[in-house]
Amino acid sequence: MGFEKFIPDRVSTGEAKITILPTGVFWINAVTEKDFFEGFKRTFLFYDKEARAIGFQPTDEQEHSYSLSRAKGRKDITVSGTAFLEYHKVPHEERKNYKPTWNEEEKLVQIDLNEPL
Repeated sequence: MGFEKFIPDRVSTGEAKITILPTGVFWINAVTEKDFFEGFKRTFLFYDKEARAIGFQPTDEQEHSYSLSRAKGRKDITVSGTAFLEYHKVPHEERKNYKPTWNEEEKLVQIDLNEPL
């Protein structure tokens, strides 16, 4: 018997994507970072209960915002959203991917929880 190398099944589609991880973290891929968050250090989080949508408004303001964490040498971002998800009772037991879109009226990036990828 010997060691067998495990290669995770992660395929990069080159499309914008925001993932909600079971840990309560939002993972924002590099395409989405470039399209919407480039140059920003923080984001405000919003929730539309009726539409079941989450909004991200990139900002550099400190008060009431969440840090956009970037690992050195990587282009993707993580946002710790556990308290936000639990407060709004957004299920996050399973990893789910969503297509981010720009909401011009509200001036924010949104994901529709009714339409996971």
